[in-house]
Amino acid sequence: MKILFIHHSGLVGGAGVSLSNLIRETAKEHDISVCLPTEPSDMLCLLQNCGRNKDFTIKTYGRRIGALTWYSGGNDWLSLSFFYRLVLILWQWRYWNKLIEEFNPDLVICNSKILCWMGMLPSMIKRKSLCFVRETMKGKPSYFINRLMKLFLENFTGVAFISKYDKNKEKLQKAKTFVIPNYVDVTRLDDKIEREIACNQLGVPSKTFNVLYAGGIFPLKGFDVAVQSVLKCPSNVHLLVAGMTYEDALTVKSASLREYAQKWHDYIGQHDNDGRIHILGKQLNMSVCYAACNVLLFPMQEPHQARPAFEAGYFSKPVIITNFDCIHDDVKDGVNGYLVPVEPEEGVNVIAEKIQSLQLHPENVIRMGQKNNECYQRNHCYESSLKAFNNCLEEITTK
Repeated sequence: MKILFIHHSGLVGGAGVSLSNLIRETAKEHDISVCLPTEPSDMLCLLQNCGRNKDFTIKTYGRRIGALTWYSGGNDWLSLSFFYRLVLILWQWRYWNKLIEEFNPDLVICNSKILCWMGMLPSMIKRKSLCFVRETMKGKPSYFINRLMKLFLENFTGVAFISKYDKNKEKLQKAKTFVIPNYVDVTRLDDKIEREIACNQLGVPSKTFNVLYAGGIFPLKGFDVAVQSVLKCPSNVHLLVAGMTYEDALTVKSASLREYAQKWHDYIGQHDNDGRIHILGKQLNMSVCYAACNVLLFPMQEPHQARPAFEAGYFSKPVIITNFDCIHDDVKDGVNGYLVPVEPEEGVNVIAEKIQSLQLHPENVIRMGQKNNECYQRNHCYESSLKAFNNCLEEITTK
């Protein structure tokens, strides 16, 4: 079967990692092509190094794709960014309709809800299609933009969600719906790396209590909350920051992100007198980071998929994460981690308390880490997710 994947971002986020996993598996039995941006080139590099990359074709289409960027953590509908991507939909309509016709796939898979408008393309309507909803709905289902996106989603043959929470909130009627949880690709990870070796490789101390934050210099992921929380802790608590660096953030087009990066760069310079904040940069393989840490911290400021939470489970590490409803399937407070308040000011104090509690009681780190590993095996192992995806393919292609 010929399958065409359409991806929306050049950055390697949770959706990008999930896409690379799917491509590696589907390319074993199907003729795969994937369209993705040329810039940033992170995602392109990931796929070019994705194992047997000769088994699939890559086509790039430029920097931006038309999109409805309305989702939890996305643009406000009054923002220039939202309007710009909306205009691109009209501008690129004929391009994508023609491109899909030229590829002539049996199945088109859009890797994000923001591409839901593609369900209206004539070239999509006449063939099988699947949209992955990897984002959490923003606001109430009754909002106009949510009703519009739901209408677009109903034009797909099938719609796959990464959690029951997101599926139940969308409540689609016409399209076939599925829940396909993201899985941890253990072939790319190594849970046997020793802590001492990992810390030496990263250039961080091994005798300290190391907190891993895997969101880079992003306000959505809660970088500022992570920094303030750790600096409230004793001097032997350190923060390992994987992802976008200051230098990366200062080169982006977003003025607000550049200002945010500069503000917190200056803040750390003024308050981190002991050198406890370690900016590690982007990591294509997170194994060393997980091996070097005691606990994962993910203080996201709006609900969205939190891949690091269950990746940490593979490494038997507990997680401290913001208390959003979409997280409850994966993190139980006091069992495999801690759920902390959304409000940054309150969250900083609670996170600092939880970190110090784990530091004082290493037996709880071990117990919660083991429970998180059980959660990973139950919800995010390769076998169960791949089975759900294959069942989805079979249902929508035979509908």
